[in-house]
Amino acid sequence: MTRPGRWLALAIGLSVATVAGVVAMRTASLPEGRTEIVRDDAALLDGAGYARVTEYHDALRDAYDIDYRVVTTTEAPDLNRFAARLFADQRIGSHSVSGRGLLLAINPATDKVRLEVGRSLEGVYTDAFTKYIENEQMVPFFRKERIADGILATTEMIVTRAQEAKAKGAFDDIGRAEPSTGAGAVTEANIGVQSDRDRGHLPDVQAQGASPEKTVAAYIEAMRQQNDRPDLDIYSEAAREMLANWVVTKAQMRNVVRDHEQCRGERARIEGDKAVVRYDAEPKVCNPYFLRLEGGKWRIDFAAMQKLIRFDQHNHWHMSVPNEFSFAFPELAPSVVKNDCRWCFTFRNEDMVVVSIDTGPAAAAMGLKEGDKIIEVAGKEHPGMRWLFNYLYTVAPGEIVNFRVLRDGATLTLSHPAPPK
Repeated sequence: MTRPGRWLALAIGLSVATVAGVVAMRTASLPEGRTEIVRDDAALLDGAGYARVTEYHDALRDAYDIDYRVVTTTEAPDLNRFAARLFADQRIGSHSVSGRGLLLAINPATDKVRLEVGRSLEGVYTDAFTKYIENEQMVPFFRKERIADGILATTEMIVTRAQEAKAKGAFDDIGRAEPSTGAGAVTEANIGVQSDRDRGHLPDVQAQGASPEKTVAAYIEAMRQQNDRPDLDIYSEAAREMLANWVVTKAQMRNVVRDHEQCRGERARIEGDKAVVRYDAEPKVCNPYFLRLEGGKWRIDFAAMQKLIRFDQHNHWHMSVPNEFSFAFPELAPSVVKNDCRWCFTFRNEDMVVVSIDTGPAAAAMGLKEGDKIIEVAGKEHPGMRWLFNYLYTVAPGEIVNFRVLRDGATLTLSHPAPPK
């Protein structure tokens, strides 16, 4: 449950080195040496979704040398044959130095999805694993017609597997792109098909009054028991409201448990009605938990965590300070973070909605507000995360930057000179 935020909430305070680069867009020319990452012939993705998938798959190629492409179609009654032929025709893997290629093919007409795995990745992304992430990670989002989120949630699992393979030296690098041998899996996409799963039998999980650590332990046990109820007693009021419309997959819950088993040095720090449970610095997947004392019990505030904690493409967490929970992080000097923060606002990458703004910097001065949906920047419609990072960190100081945002149903234009770098 914490992990979706690792891909879906990002901040302008992060280092530009993490995200710099040009992204292939639906209407943009492709950079030299790049190829089309997403081909949406079935029109399943809107502009923002197209940009997000393109960005993350571009980052996957940069970080793990995996040429991962997505194609949607309504003209492939046999998706297995279609994917194998396209894999060969497009020489998927040719934009990887090591010949690593993946192809995700989606056909809403037959309601099928297939992840085709290139020869050099067969030992890492086995047929069983591929089937698992399709059914347990992708399809739950497809049921809600959140196609881009389903693709990205699956990419998250692909990244995790790549991290493990890299650490163990498990990649079989051929050094050239080769046709697929048929590895992968096809499954029912269930796009728009609501699940008949009943949550009524799942028990409530009680928050703890004396110990924030016990509430976190209760949450981990709930994830172990595959309890995805959004109204559990262990969640704060704000978290319950947020989770009411959240998609939490079985794979994500298993990942929460697995990551937590790696964490060491658990300790809590309390200040008034707020508490932080945190862990040793390594491994960096062990994010802290923010809790609030509500009704005499410590409850996890995932709404605050999504707002304040961000994750990079390696699933390593970062946090900007100061904030209301920074009392638990004395080693994070506010002055250091402020020097790295040029615009200082945070947005959700899935819908480009602003979730927090630091007082003082340019974002606040131009009139940007929490809840604003960014629809255009400097003439660029539906700007993606990587494009926006790159532009805002490279625009010349003093140049007027224009934002178009959607606020309470009205479109507003906000302008401000770019601050010093």
